[in-house]
Amino acid sequence: MYAQVIRFEDGPSDLDDGITHVLDEVVAGVRLSVILFEDEDAAQAMFAAVGERRAADPDRNRPKPVSATRFEIYASTQRKIGA
Repeated sequence: MYAQVIRFEDGPSDLDDGITHVLDEVVAGVRLSVILFEDEDAAQAMFAAVGERRAADPDRNRPKPVSATRFEIYASTQRKIGA
């Protein structure tokens, strides 16, 4: 499993467009994206799909991240917070 953290430093117009993008195309949330992939093939497939969406609407403003970091997840656990 892999995780990627993407950080943005948006200008005023980019912030609104970025928020709209997240709400319309990703999920409701903050402008820190964390994406989990089962494996490298799943990551490549997701980024290919994103590229296709971008190519289909090249004039839409999509703010670019200022950084992206990939982490390998070597262990995981599930527990309820406050439990």
